[in-house]
Amino acid sequence: MTDQSERNAEPVDMVGIGVSVWDQIFLVDRYPDEDSVVRSDHRLQTIGGGITVAMATAAKLGCNAVLLDRLGYDDASTQIIESLHRAGVNDGLLQRCQGATASVASIWSAEKGGTRTIVFSPGRDIDLRWEERYVETVAAAKLLHLSGRHLDASLQAIAIAKRSGTRVSYDGGAYRYRDSILPLVRQADILIVARQFAEAMLAASKDGNTDVDQSLSPESLATHLFDTTSAGIVGVTAGVDGSWFVSAGGPDCRGESWHQPAFSVDKVVDTTGCGDVFHGAFLAAIARGQDPKSASRCAAHVAAINATAVGGLAFETSQLDIRLMGWRSSGKRF
Repeated sequence: MTDQSERNAEPVDMVGIGVSVWDQIFLVDRYPDEDSVVRSDHRLQTIGGGITVAMATAAKLGCNAVLLDRLGYDDASTQIIESLHRAGVNDGLLQRCQGATASVASIWSAEKGGTRTIVFSPGRDIDLRWEERYVETVAAAKLLHLSGRHLDASLQAIAIAKRSGTRVSYDGGAYRYRDSILPLVRQADILIVARQFAEAMLAASKDGNTDVDQSLSPESLATHLFDTTSAGIVGVTAGVDGSWFVSAGGPDCRGESWHQPAFSVDKVVDTTGCGDVFHGAFLAAIARGQDPKSASRCAAHVAAINATAVGGLAFETSQLDIRLMGWRSSGKRF
């Protein structure tokens, strides 16, 4: 693992708290019928988990991104840590414990249509225990990125962030809304969620029913979240339809709003992890001082490039258009 004493002298761009997953991805031309066999000519093993992929994305883009998670000594945990190291993630604060095992997912990704089917096997003893050594790092960070996993540790981290001026980011994934995460959502400074998450959150606030409410557009959902939460930046993502944002500081009290289209690519190969890459690139841009509109363009570009290959961290920095990224590289990495 990274020598934390060496990292302490470096500024921390962001800290992420989340559950890492070891993904086994198979490209298939069709989903199997019951009691059948389907051939896959392209398979890949790679890191997964929303926060983990976001931190790895930011690290590949040159940020000092710290991941807080709890892993074991099983093969999946070892492969996750090796992948984090290759991506440049600051892994010096990871907990690694005997008896714990990492979560594993088997993903069937359809070559036509971009749909996925996921079989998920959760890890054992992976709840992150808060440690006092985290305080200094969270307080020094520009950004704290959360998704509702490791809830108790996330709540402690938010308390430190609010005292220290660290901005809190929340990733609301599709079908991940639940009432228990509302204390995190309500304290987020940056709130970027999937359309289905926004719909479920709105439905729950109306009548306690989390069934999807199809009545509002993504633009209206973004405006509603901006008006009803304390977030200064709100985004609602909608896949190939792009994303809708509202940000404080616009010409009226509701702030500036805009639509960020999804970038077109010659061929979409696999969309696994593209939303997580979007988050990581957005936060990397914010950490580098970009305005939210420029950050959304950067994020959409990196996510689109990621979809041209297999895996949640498939993009290479050499593929990125520096004009769309909005910053120049420095040091050994992008």
